[in-house]
Amino acid sequence: MFFKTLLIKKSSYFLCFFYLILGLSVVHHYEAIAKDDVDDITETLEKTKISKHVNLTRTFKDNPLVHYTQQLVVKKETLNLHRGETAKPILYVAKASSKDNSKTHLLAQGVCMSNETIWTDILTTKLFPEVSKSQNKTMDWVSEKSETKPNKTHFIRKPQTKYFGGHAEPQLISDIEDQFMKNSDAVVSMFIPPPNNKEDIYICGLEVFGPYDMCDDYNGNGKNKYNCVGKLLDFRKCHQNGQRSISKAIQEKLKGKFKGSKEDAFVVIYHTQSPYDKVDTYKAEDEDYRYGLSFSFDKCSFSRSKDFDDTYQLSQSKSLSTEPDVLYGYIHQLGDKAALYQTTSKRFCFC
Repeated sequence: MFFKTLLIKKSSYFLCFFYLILGLSVVHHYEAIAKDDVDDITETLEKTKISKHVNLTRTFKDNPLVHYTQQLVVKKETLNLHRGETAKPILYVAKASSKDNSKTHLLAQGVCMSNETIWTDILTTKLFPEVSKSQNKTMDWVSEKSETKPNKTHFIRKPQTKYFGGHAEPQLISDIEDQFMKNSDAVVSMFIPPPNNKEDIYICGLEVFGPYDMCDDYNGNGKNKYNCVGKLLDFRKCHQNGQRSISKAIQEKLKGKFKGSKEDAFVVIYHTQSPYDKVDTYKAEDEDYRYGLSFSFDKCSFSRSKDFDDTYQLSQSKSLSTEPDVLYGYIHQLGDKAALYQTTSKRFCFC
């Protein structure tokens, strides 16, 4: 009886020990699986984080003012912003600025797009007879302190009023608006195709070319005498609607051939070789977050702000659909590259 009881106790101990070992094995197995899953998830998150791109824009109180993009899309029709007609003037303003102690030089052209053809028309002295008697010189709007002299191919146009703060963009706008009041047909002809064209038109507008991006941050109240972003934005808004707007005049000329939305009848696209020095309104955006950046031109980089996640990459949108009340920009130096974070310098640099 004693041995029988002992045998039963030993069997119970053995079974308990067996189940204990089995339980520990199962726990270890699931711990290993959980660890592998965590490692996989972490690795996936890190990969996703590192490879994620955010798009460049400029904002005022979280409202977009300028979208930077490589292409504009209008009802499935695409306007490429990097073309032969844009590369040539960008090359000119970049070289002219370099020779002129980094002063701003601006060229401008009308642009019009059908589903097959893009027409461009560079703004020359012919459009501004009150400015110059020359008929065949390209207009070059420059900043007040420019030392460039008129030459055989370009007419140098400096700011004519101190209200413009010595900047070129407001003078460009003023000249176009003054001429539109005097001879609207001449101005509108810069933004539409030749009279014999039979193609449908999807977009019309003004392309501006400068060595640096629009000069300063938008203050929203007009107190900043420079405020080039704000002036260009107001220029587009002013001429989107109304009987005396460029947009209305374009649509009347094209009649049923214009197939874009009404806001596409007059867009403003700012082409630039480089971002502007010390502008703090650049933003990097994805679908969830907006990050502030500050650009330092002399370092050719975006400096890191305190809230910026240093694993993100900066890029221009591949393509954007047009919308009202914003400007569009294309930074030729950036192109389709990303601005990668450099851990040693804590800056964002074009690569």
